[in-house]
Amino acid sequence: MDMEPDHVAMKNGLGMYDLDKKLNKISMIGFMATGKTKNSILLSQLLNRPAIDSDEMIVEKENKTIPEIFEKHGEPYFRDLEKNTLKQIFEMNGSHIISCGGGIVVNQENRNYLRSQSLVIWLFASPEAIVARLKPGKRPLLEVADPLAKAKELLGQRLHYYAQTADILISTERNLKELTTEKIYDEINKTFGNKW
Repeated sequence: MDMEPDHVAMKNGLGMYDLDKKLNKISMIGFMATGKTKNSILLSQLLNRPAIDSDEMIVEKENKTIPEIFEKHGEPYFRDLEKNTLKQIFEMNGSHIISCGGGIVVNQENRNYLRSQSLVIWLFASPEAIVARLKPGKRPLLEVADPLAKAKELLGQRLHYYAQTADILISTERNLKELTTEKIYDEINKTFGNKW
């Protein structure tokens, strides 16, 4: 059985969008600890495009870490910041590689923006792989007695949102960095050739 993506079908499916606009920005989505930031930076170096991290923009603007924002203001406040930051990113001129926060897809408006304004790469890893990568104190939503159960719950809630938004799916189960970036580059190149 051929397990390679059907690049013709992918390209045709994307034809309903303004491809020049979509290919101007490349967004990385996926659950926490799937390698979005690392691969955004590596891909930006490969393509000579600036990398932007939505969470880093929020931290800089609020002058607080993500856990501090969650603790002081709660998740709804953070999600509003996230939505406004994404709008700000898409209003920027030029081509960018965007690393999005793991929960950015829970908002329908964010999904619409991502899908229409950028080529969306979904980086996926299992809950087991994700929890094994986590550093204590960095992920407020998983600071619970059973992080694996919580990761499974959250990922289960978000899977269909990631699937609705993504143009290309890449597994980071085993490789977080260089090999994954090369795979992303290859998948885009197979689909769009010299278009991008």
